[in-house]
Amino acid sequence: MLLILLLSLLAHNPVLSEPIPWLEIAYNASSTSITLQLLKNTTSYLTGPDYLHSWCGNFRYSTQNIHYPQSVGEVQQIVKNATKVRVLGQRHSSSRIADSNDTIISTLALKQVLAFDPVVPSVIVQGGITYTDLAPFLQYLGYGLPNLASLGEITVAGAIQTGAHGSGRGLQNLANHVRSMQLVLADGRLRTYGPNDPELKAAAVGLGAFGVITQVELKLVPTFNVTNYVFLNMPLLQLFEHFDEIQELGYSVQLFTDFHVPGVWNQVWINVRSDSNSTVRSMETLFGATKAKGQVSPVPLFLSPTFMADQGKEQPWHYGLVDYHLGLSGTDGTEIETEYFLPYENAVPALKALAALSPTFSPLLLYFLVRTAKADDLWMSGSYGEDTVIINLTFLPFMPGVAVVLPLIEQTLFPFGCRPHWGKVFLMGPEQYLQHYPKIQEFRALVQEVDPTHKFRNPFLDYNVFSDNTTGTTVNNILTGIIDGTLYNVGTGAVLNNIAGAIGLVSGNIYGSLFGK
Repeated sequence: MLLILLLSLLAHNPVLSEPIPWLEIAYNASSTSITLQLLKNTTSYLTGPDYLHSWCGNFRYSTQNIHYPQSVGEVQQIVKNATKVRVLGQRHSSSRIADSNDTIISTLALKQVLAFDPVVPSVIVQGGITYTDLAPFLQYLGYGLPNLASLGEITVAGAIQTGAHGSGRGLQNLANHVRSMQLVLADGRLRTYGPNDPELKAAAVGLGAFGVITQVELKLVPTFNVTNYVFLNMPLLQLFEHFDEIQELGYSVQLFTDFHVPGVWNQVWINVRSDSNSTVRSMETLFGATKAKGQVSPVPLFLSPTFMADQGKEQPWHYGLVDYHLGLSGTDGTEIETEYFLPYENAVPALKALAALSPTFSPLLLYFLVRTAKADDLWMSGSYGEDTVIINLTFLPFMPGVAVVLPLIEQTLFPFGCRPHWGKVFLMGPEQYLQHYPKIQEFRALVQEVDPTHKFRNPFLDYNVFSDNTTGTTVNNILTGIIDGTLYNVGTGAVLNNIAGAIGLVSGNIYGSLFGK
C-alpha cells in the first residue's frame, strides 16, 4: 500500500525535483528505484544511531559529522576543509534551516563575553552565548536588552539569524539589537560588518548564508523592571473590536488561546514597565475579561510547568519578558511550532478568518499565540518595512495531522500577506511569500558574492530562499515534514502506516488546488 501511495504522489506531482534532505532520493532513476531507495533509507534511519534532534523533537539532523570548536581558529579550519557547512546553536529552530548532509558546526563552546563599552553602550559576545547566560551579566552592569524571545535558552547568533522576536508594538525583533558582527567566510577568512556597513542590514537576519558568526556586538539600554498582568476569558468579539487598544496597554502584549471554548479568548498577557504610567495596574476587568490571581499558564502545567506568567509580580527585564522561566525551559519542547508574520493592519481580519477555521485545527492545537513587532529595515526580517502581527500555532507532536491542517491555515492567511518564520515549520512555497521581501534579489546577489561556491547553503535555503521552482518546493516541504514527524515520534511498527496515511491525504496536490498553481 505504501508503495502505491508513494508512486501515486510522485505521479501526481511530476515537478517534485528537489531531494528530501536526509533521504537523498535519486530523481533521475525509475519510480521503482526511487521508492526502494526511500524504503531502504527509512529502515536505516529507524535502526541507525541516535541522531541529534531539534528542540521541538520534530526531526533529527541529517549528519553526525558535528564539530564543537573551542576557538575561532578551529572554526576557520573546519570551514576551510568542509564542502558544505551549517551552524547549530541550541537546536531551537523547528525548520531544517540549520541542517546539513555534510558538516555541522555547533557553537556551544563559543559563549564568552568579550568586551563591554559603557559609552555606546554595547557588549561584544561570542555567537554561541545564550540569553540566559548573558542577561544576568548585563543586569549586574545595570544594562539590558529592549526585548527577548519567549525563552532565554537560545543562542544570540541563532536568534538574530532567524529573526527571533518577542512582542510589543514599539519593539523590533532581536536582530535589530545588532551593532556589528564578525563571521568566518567560506574560505576561512574573517569578515566584520560594522555599524556603518550597509551589508549589515542583509547579514543580521542572514539565515546562516553568509558564514559562521563568531562575534556579535549588541546595543544595550539601561536596565528596567516589568510587571505582567493577565486577563482571562475575554469575549472574542470584544477582542476584535478593541484589538488596537489592547496592544497599546503595555510594553509587551501577548494573546493566548486554544479555541476550545467558542467565542472566548483565553488569556491576554500585558507586560508593563515599572517606570510607565499604565492604567492596567488598577484594572480588575478588561473588555469583559477578569484579572487573574497568582501564576497563570496558557497550557496545562503538567505539560510545561515552567511556561507561565508571574501575575502581578515586578521583575527585572530578563525574567519578566520571557514566557519560560529563565534557565528552566527544559531540554525538549515536544511540539510542532508554526508562525506567520502579517501586516499589522490585517490582524483582526486574519484572526476572524482563523477563528472560523479553528474547529478544523483546534484538536491538534497546544496553544495559539498572537504577538506584534515594529517595522525594521533588515532585508530578510519578517517585519521588513511594516509593523506586523505575528500568529503562532503550536501543535501537539503529530506531524501527519499537522500536514493536513496546515495547508488550510496557510491558505486562509495567504490573502493577508503572510510570511512564515524562518525557524518554524511551514509548508507553503516561496512563490507565496518571497514577494513580501522587496530585497530578496539583492540578498541573493550579496550571498553569491560572499559565498560563490554555496558552502553555507543547504536544501532548506536552496528551496525556500534561492529557488524560483515553486510547486516542487511546496510538495517537498509537505513530504519532508510528514516523514520527519512520523519517523521521529512513533515506533517502527507504526511508521509505515502513518506515512502511508499522511501521504494519501496530501497526494491530491493540496496546494495545487488551494492556490491554483
